[in-house]
Amino acid sequence: MLIYAALLGMLPALVTAASIPQNAASSSSEALSGSPDSIYEILKQTALGHFHAHESPDPFDPTEIDKFRSEDAFQRYHPQDSIPEASRAPQYKEAHDKTLKLLSGPIEQLKFELHDMSVDSHNRVVAMRFNSTYDFKAFGDEPAEYGFTADYMWVMEMESSGKKITRVDEFLDPQRVVNHIMVKAEKYAAWSANKTGAGR
Repeated sequence: MLIYAALLGMLPALVTAASIPQNAASSSSEALSGSPDSIYEILKQTALGHFHAHESPDPFDPTEIDKFRSEDAFQRYHPQDSIPEASRAPQYKEAHDKTLKLLSGPIEQLKFELHDMSVDSHNRVVAMRFNSTYDFKAFGDEPAEYGFTADYMWVMEMESSGKKITRVDEFLDPQRVVNHIMVKAEKYAAWSANKTGAGR
């Protein structure tokens, strides 16, 4: 896909300049503690745990996902010019948890399939490219929908220990995620709110 060719061209800047905390020099003993092999495995396991925490049986459950993130972690969505303006700013825990809860509403089943993973042990950065398959519930006038797919890429920066993610840059397919999944999630939220209000 052309979108991923463009994203791969952006990775060097994300993995070098953006991935190193401003208060951590490359020669810092803390930043470089641990053998490369052990740090590699820790980074990989943190990334995979975070990856699988998004899936069913509780898709987009903030409680599970936040286990792999630092308290001050944030997420940004790309390409910035193809997503709603309200979603372009970094989303810290409270805002990101709200996004996750919104997305989870209409989902019956969610499965991720990992295509590629790159681990930069020195800079504590992991990049993943993956596909997601969604099964959506029927609600209101919306029929059930099965097997809807979307492609993503994450670039994740982690603490020096490799055990907590501090930043996620998510690259998504705007046509399938913004114009379909997000629209369906917003419709479900409105339907659910109306249903709750009518039952009072």
